Amino acid sequence: LKYYLIGFVFILLTLSQLNSLAKADADYYLKATENAVLWNFSLDSTFSYLRLGNHASYGCSIFMLLGHIIMPSDGIGIRIINILTILITAALLPSIMRYFNSKLKEYELFLLTVLFLFSPLVFGLITEINVDLYAMCFFIWVIHAHIHKHNLLLFVNCILMVFTKETNILILFLYGLAFLVVNIKYDRFSQVKRDKSIIIILTAGIIWLILTVGMGQLWSSVSGTSLQYSENGKQINVFGINFPLILSKLKELFAINYMWIITLVIFLIGTYVVINTVTNKNHRNGQLFQKPIIFAVICSYAGFLFTNLFFITYAYYR
Repeated sequence: LKYYLIGFVFILLTLSQLNSLAKADADYYLKATENAVLWNFSLDSTFSYLRLGNHASYGCSIFMLLGHIIMPSDGIGIRIINILTILITAALLPSIMRYFNSKLKEYELFLLTVLFLFSPLVFGLITEINVDLYAMCFFIWVIHAHIHKHNLLLFVNCILMVFTKETNILILFLYGLAFLVVNIKYDRFSQVKRDKSIIIILTAGIIWLILTVGMGQLWSSVSGTSLQYSENGKQINVFGINFPLILSKLKELFAINYMWIITLVIFLIGTYVVINTVTNKNHRNGQLFQKPIIFAVICSYAGFLFTNLFFITYAYYR
């Protein structure tokens, strides 16, 4: 009952923002979604009308398009789908956190779910029209399906995830690679072959390569995009080391807009895990990796940080 109650409160607090003005990229995505009503399910039409901000964002575009069809006025329908997507994601979190730590009490699971729903990057941006919200949600859906061995849902969620934002392919690759490495290290490869998860993740990656890189649908902007390295860190849409950008991103991710609260909670939980690992002989002997999905999530987050800190886009200068 308390989860339904907090979901109801969340909806009430977001109602006033449903018809807020779409600005900057949000306005661009809104106009692109309005044009997506011309989509006729063909491949050419998909490439033409389901790309948001020139991203191969076919996964989240379908969700946004559904909202626009239901209620096309001022992006209200899209924002309603945003809210429903977040609530579905929040509903999956308790079972994911219980997998991570089976000793968590019910009230702790509830408080962590509330913390997620009302964190600045969720509650503060829930009515923004962007692809990043769906990128996060679809990844959480991937983790949940993987934990519970729902292979069909795992495949669908992997497809939705990689076809929302290009950097998601790196996150999913590191997730799958870490999961595979841990299982091989602890002689559990036969288990991996039985659950088929690596094959599913690999298949999603191959489909992404064919439909984006193979067909020239990789993201680009007016200034171009490249996988090259910038020696002075001043070129746009390339990898490079730009210290002001890195500092700005770190502040955005971990400090400003009350994110320091989330950071503090993560730090305290991490400190507890480290201390418990050091003092527990079973953990030191490798039992910490009996749940390889945990290690896979950590590695995928490292990929997320890498792309955020070292890929230089014009958004920073803007």
